Amino acid sequence: MQVGDINLPNEMWRAMKVASKVLVTLPMEVRVKRILDEYSYWVANPEELKVKLGYLKSTYGAKTIDEWSALIDADK
Repeated sequence: MQVGDINLPNEMWRAMKVASKVLVTLPMEVRVKRILDEYSYWVANPEELKVKLGYLKSTYGAKTIDEWSALIDADK
């Protein structure tokens, strides 16, 4: 099984599919703060983030990327 650049052995993938799951729940404000802290570089460099998002057009389509870019611009 291919996950991004990682090739998981089939046995590991099968074991993961049947393994018990853990759901972690946190308040939205805690989740947002963590994301902003962990990705502070992109918050400080929104134009670079938009360039990186451009590479995803073939996956998500130009309309979606344009919408995401507009959201980034709206937060300036």
